[in-house]
Amino acid sequence: MIEERALRRVSATGTREVGYEEHAVFPTPYTPLDSEYAREYAEYGELHDVHVWSWRHREPAPVTLLLTHGWGVGPWWMHRHEYDVPYLFHRLGLDVYFYLAPFHGLRTPAQARMSGQLHPSPDLVRTNEAFIQTAIEVRALISAIQRRNSAPLGMMGSSLGGYTSALLASLDDRLNFVIPVLPPASMAHLLWDHGEGELRERAEVLGMSRERFHRSWSLHSPLTHTAKVPWARADDRDRARRHAGDRRAYARAVGALGSASPLSLPRRARLAAAGQALSPRGRAIPPRAGLARGRRSLGLIHR
Repeated sequence: MIEERALRRVSATGTREVGYEEHAVFPTPYTPLDSEYAREYAEYGELHDVHVWSWRHREPAPVTLLLTHGWGVGPWWMHRHEYDVPYLFHRLGLDVYFYLAPFHGLRTPAQARMSGQLHPSPDLVRTNEAFIQTAIEVRALISAIQRRNSAPLGMMGSSLGGYTSALLASLDDRLNFVIPVLPPASMAHLLWDHGEGELRERAEVLGMSRERFHRSWSLHSPLTHTAKVPWARADDRDRARRHAGDRRAYARAVGALGSASPLSLPRRARLAAAGQALSPRGRAIPPRAGLARGRRSLGLIHR
């Protein structure tokens, strides 16, 4: 199913059609691997369809950006404002896609009380399967995007979306750049090492050690996999590590992600693993300005 409407731009000379806003829904290519989870998954009808929104130019754009969201959210109207999609589309000239993760937004099962309640969760099998579903769907979406437009393609997400972006940078070399915004580098570090919460207490009661816990959650960690999208410059990596002191990011997570180097930007773009953009003098600048610099470094825009 595809819903489409025209995108228009108002200027001094009048209003003209510049592209299309589209909401596409298609069956997921994912099939559960675990037989017991397959029975549970069958009851989550909302997960059986993939939802993707896009703002596309009438002519293929010189760069495409794939967005995804953080935990517990997912409405397109909200993230259209969060990422300032009109700026990305009209000012930077990007084609923009937005992927809705399983168990969120319109894909929240009726059995859940809220978006994101069931993923990620202490249920290890469901969490692993949901990340597998995410990876399969995003890679299928990358294929569909590239059939429409073979231009450079990047991915950006915040929080859970940043984690997902870093994971895909470790799985798919068709991505030209990745911008994780405030991502955890490892769910195991987040749940076990960052404080002694209820989940850790329950795991310890079951006889789970730290090492076993980390192994159990390693399937989808970007730190587990060899990077497909390497760092462009060594000083980008050093700048990322300096963000370990940022109060909005976990120091060890940022450092680990920076050391593993599963992230990249086009050539001279200055974006750190913690989601901050850096000017040549080290001053923080808004992420969207960092995107503009990335496009300039590729020679795609000149203003």
